[in-house]
Amino acid sequence: HELILPVLRYGSKGVAVKLWQTLLTMRNFHCGEIDGDFGALTQAAVNKFQQWAKIAVDGVVGKDTWTELLKIERIG
Repeated sequence: HELILPVLRYGSKGVAVKLWQTLLTMRNFHCGEIDGDFGALTQAAVNKFQQWAKIAVDGVVGKDTWTELLKIERIG
């Protein structure tokens, strides 16, 4: 079974954004307040994470970005 995760980008809001912000913060990619609002600080943290993970830096949390973060979570 494949887990379907939402694409998150600047302007996205909700529980999935809050989860993403929490996971980023746990990995020291600080995105400001964990508030479920994908704003400029969250986008900057996503860009830094994507650069660190050596994947395309586009500020959008799509399949590749989720996959890389979940790899880290599984190892950690």
